[in-house]
Amino acid sequence: YHNQYQNQYQNPYNEQNEEVSNPYAGNPATVQQTSTTQTTTTTTRPAATTGQQGDEFVGFMSNINEIHSNLETYQQIINNVDVLQKKLLTEINLEQETQLRAQLDQLSSNAQDLQYQLKNEIKEAQRQALHDSSMQAQAENTRQKFLKLIQDYRIIEANYKDQNKEQAIRQYKVIQPEATDDEVEQAISDVGGQQVFSQALMNANRRGEAKTVLAEVQQRHQELLKLEKTMAELTQLINDMEQLVIEQQDN
Repeated sequence: YHNQYQNQYQNPYNEQNEEVSNPYAGNPATVQQTSTTQTTTTTTRPAATTGQQGDEFVGFMSNINEIHSNLETYQQIINNVDVLQKKLLTEINLEQETQLRAQLDQLSSNAQDLQYQLKNEIKEAQRQALHDSSMQAQAENTRQKFLKLIQDYRIIEANYKDQNKEQAIRQYKVIQPEATDDEVEQAISDVGGQQVFSQALMNANRRGEAKTVLAEVQQRHQELLKLEKTMAELTQLINDMEQLVIEQQDN
């Protein structure tokens, strides 16, 4: 899995979005050095560990290193999501906006795939480490790191949701400057905004502009629905990762 995601995210927006962060593509030597240091530090075992136990530990550490690599890729995806969301909030070209949304949807989908893969990998590492305190520490380290990344991702999505909502409110008030807060909330929360906007169109002096704003606010509404779904999934994932500690203690 690591090679699949790593290759895909080395620099997915090189031509169009040069500012997208890519902390792993710029200096391969640094990444290699860090990986080597980590392996040297974490694989130290008593000399008496031989035979089957030694083989199990080597296999376990191989899985741990794979998890750490996937965590790096997951963090890179989150960084790129943050960059694209910021660009979408300021993009005024419709074609560019459509492209950015497609790229963002793909990133979000791959983040979802990878985070559930990581959940299962970490759960398996904890199972393997059940009767070894040194291995338990390694597995717990990956769980804590993953939990922190999920929480960071949820904050990014929450901020983007708030900014989207604020933008939808501003757009609606272009055609209904006298609208009350309740009317604005109803307009941007309605599944299509059709009923509220039909009235707004009848009262608007510039119907062409009003129709454009309607399309933009409806797009924002769909964006808000997707963000709410992602945030709910991340919240559940946080709960699942915290539950792993309880399960391990019970065992």
